[in-house]
Amino acid sequence: MNFPVELTLRTTDEGVRLFANPVKEIELLHRKSFKRETTQLTGDGNPLDGQGGELLHIQATVDPGDAKQIVLDVRGEKIVYDTSAHTLSCGDKQAPLPPVDGHIQLEILVDRLSIEIFGNAGRLYMPMGKVLDVDNKSLVSRLTAAQQRFSP
Repeated sequence: MNFPVELTLRTTDEGVRLFANPVKEIELLHRKSFKRETTQLTGDGNPLDGQGGELLHIQATVDPGDAKQIVLDVRGEKIVYDTSAHTLSCGDKQAPLPPVDGHIQLEILVDRLSIEIFGNAGRLYMPMGKVLDVDNKSLVSRLTAAQQRFSP
């Protein structure tokens, strides 16, 4: 069972497209929050150090700069953005996600048996059924090459 989503039709440069976003009521489930202002990463930095949990709602805006890849490791499951191909991948799934005004927007919902990824205000919707490691509650953000700005 997935999180409930709101589906809308929007006109884009490519014509009418279906967008999916999590319903606002999910925010009523939040018990604890963590906010990090804009952070510039280098290859060895992790702005999410010390953060984690079993059930997560992550909202981030990423300016890839000249990085080759941006990796968000959520409880051992890697979400990878390839900056040259403009694709987002998780597990065996991959989808196009071109930047908007130079950055990408991600919203990620993590449950005990799923990860749901929303990109660029609902333009991308990637639901993933996953059995996550119950002992791994970590969050790691890293890049390969140059630098990025990360705003969770």
